Amino acid sequence: MSGSGPGSRVRGVVRVRPPFRSEVNTPGYANVIRVLSNRSVQKVIVAYEDYHREYDFDVVLGPEVKQDGVYQAVAMPLVEDVLRGMNGSLLAYGQTGTGKTYTLGILTEPEERNKGIVSRSIDHIMEHVQRAHDDPASGARYTVSLSFIQIYKDMIFDMLHPARVNLPLREDPQGG
Repeated sequence: MSGSGPGSRVRGVVRVRPPFRSEVNTPGYANVIRVLSNRSVQKVIVAYEDYHREYDFDVVLGPEVKQDGVYQAVAMPLVEDVLRGMNGSLLAYGQTGTGKTYTLGILTEPEERNKGIVSRSIDHIMEHVQRAHDDPASGARYTVSLSFIQIYKDMIFDMLHPARVNLPLREDPQGG
């Protein structure tokens, strides 16, 4: 991907979720997605009958990759940058049913193995802040702010305050 890769500000990552049991049990089901992921190649291949397409990404995570592996590959480097004072954003995009909510995480009390990126990121940040707080010599002071929004059907939802729906979009007439 142009402009992406190690040391870049933008990376293209795809997570291929395992098929649901109901999908596999559907007559005519065929797994049409292959993942090639090693040090030199990060590729998703979609092939079915006469259709064949290959897509290159910076990181490809196959269906065998667990939630912790997704966090380590995708969000942990971003969180480490945030802890060094940089801003960080993570965008999950895809069709309904592709696993975005599961990957990002549901904010109820999930089992540790099912925690998503958001819960793991918050844990990571708060552990870092707690260590600095416990070390009076560090002199570090932190202000932590977090946004978790969903844009669905041109409506903006605040995922941290579910009662707040259809939030207004504000634009700066000068800068967009």
